[in-house]
This record gives sequence, C-alpha cells and structure tokens, in this order.
Amino acid sequence: MQPKNWNYLCGLGAAYYRTGQWEKSNDNLTESTKLGGGENVCNYLFLAMAYWQSGNKTEAKTWYNKAIEWIEANKDKWLSDYDHMIFEIYVEASELMGIEINELFTKGVLPKF
Repeated sequence: MQPKNWNYLCGLGAAYYRTGQWEKSNDNLTESTKLGGGENVCNYLFLAMAYWQSGNKTEAKTWYNKAIEWIEANKDKWLSDYDHMIFEIYVEASELMGIEINELFTKGVLPKF
C-alpha cells in the first residue's frame, strides 16, 4: 500500500467505484487529487461518476467540467500518453451523465455540462 501515492489512491478509488462503494471511491479519489500529480483527468472523471451514482449531481457536474478543462489544457498528453484509456473513461462518464458525444469531439470541441 502506498497511501501517499496519487496513482495508488486513484486506482483504489476506481476499484471502489467499480464495486459500487461510492463514498469510499470519493474519499480515495479526493485524497488522490490533493497529492502531487493527482490533479488529473482520471481522478476527475471517476469523481464525476461516483458523485453521480451517489445522487450528488451538482458535485458530479463540477468534476466532469474539471475533467473537460484538464483535457483541453493537456491536449498533447491526452492525445499521446493516455488517449485510449482516458477516452473510454470519458465516454463512460458522459453516457452515465447523459452527455451526448457528437462529431464536435473529433474536432477537439468537448461538451461541458
């Protein structure tokens, strides 16, 4: 266990999300964002989904929009390092929250809530 490693906490938060443990997911993901390197799209999208699932739509929208801002500010990283994994999580979050992904996405324009 590496409780001071943002990547570890992100993975743990994602695992809690996948098992329907929204509060534990939010706790670990929130802690992950506070650590060096943890302010990133993976944390933000999983936080959006976990808050959405727990019924806190306002907080979910805040984290989703933060994810979009990160993607827009980090297009090089988004398009080279993480594209497939992040894209899948982005699509999952968007579908869960009822956000339509359309042709604008392929032009680099991402919808915000």
